[in-house]
Amino acid sequence: MEICLQCGLLVVKDVTPLGTGTTVDYTYDDKKNLRKIEFSSIVAGLWRVHTRTTITGYDDKHSPFSAVKAYRLASFPQNYNDQFAQAFCIHNPTQMKSERYSTTRNIYYLAEQTDFDYTYNAQGYPTKIVVKTTYFPETGPGGSGMKIYEFTYK
Repeated sequence: MEICLQCGLLVVKDVTPLGTGTTVDYTYDDKKNLRKIEFSSIVAGLWRVHTRTTITGYDDKHSPFSAVKAYRLASFPQNYNDQFAQAFCIHNPTQMKSERYSTTRNIYYLAEQTDFDYTYNAQGYPTKIVVKTTYFPETGPGGSGMKIYEFTYK
């Protein structure tokens, strides 16, 4: 675990089982919101971040998942970036961007952008989350997708 006292960030390194050649680094802000996820692999004998996702905005309301004890562990592994953001943030993410490393161009490029839209109840918890993702592949046409989550509370 690394703590950047000047920037107020906490970096947690999660190393996958030996032999898989993959690590995941989670960076949190001082409010315990996930700020960045970096997926690294061994490429040509060297560690390289191949995908990095940055949460670029949050609302001021609590995530419905933040009150569920051990949700981060119980929900793992998340299959989609928006699931990481929802599971690992105290407040609701409003936007996130994912960049991938292009081995042919030797740069990171914007691969997807996800925007979140919320409807809240009187207590400030989301009753509906609309997740819109736009995909920007390195080559070929892009696309988009949408997911809708609805919640009731007891």
